[in-house]
Amino acid sequence: MITVFTPTYNRGYIIKQLYDSLILQSYKDFEWLVIDDGSTDDSLKILQEWFKKDRRIKNYHRPNGGVVAAREFAVTKAMGKYLFFLDSDDYLPNDALEILLRTMETANADLCIGSYTLVWEKTGKNVFVNHRKSFRNVIGCLEYCLRNGEMFLPIKLYKTDLYKKSVHIPKGIIVQEDTIGVTQYLEQSSTVVFTTQNVYYYLKHEGT
Repeated sequence: MITVFTPTYNRGYIIKQLYDSLILQSYKDFEWLVIDDGSTDDSLKILQEWFKKDRRIKNYHRPNGGVVAAREFAVTKAMGKYLFFLDSDDYLPNDALEILLRTMETANADLCIGSYTLVWEKTGKNVFVNHRKSFRNVIGCLEYCLRNGEMFLPIKLYKTDLYKKSVHIPKGIIVQEDTIGVTQYLEQSSTVVFTTQNVYYYLKHEGT
């Protein structure tokens, strides 16, 4: 099983796109943990309705404490062998989880990194980001991620037990928290693998 984790704050207007992309996944054996981080819109109501329809969805409502605290809480609830981070305004191609899992297990790796597509919210313009991946070890993977600006937790599949053991991001951190998490995880990893297939649609908002 894969645990998919999403922190959300006032994303009720857009999160259905993410929901639809998960429900249509070719790989079905996943749970989706959604941490509502003190939203003041209709996010919680939407999540509760989805929970009634699909018991793979588990939603939690917490006072606003930021993404680091939300992620830490979610990891303690994760039941899956693997862990995947999915931001609330992004979404997935239908075969994303299947591609990541197959690539990870074929190589018996600790981490799998995929490629992704940038989508501009206002215009719908999209650009496939597939940097030339050629790393063969953990150090090469870290150098690749630093060089290409991919030090973020999404687009990667992690082993849950290894993540719980190795990643401890300080709660007060509000910038570069993903960089800390990826670095800590790689420090404890032995084998990494990649796929050049698209596994993620990253939404770019106006001005970003």
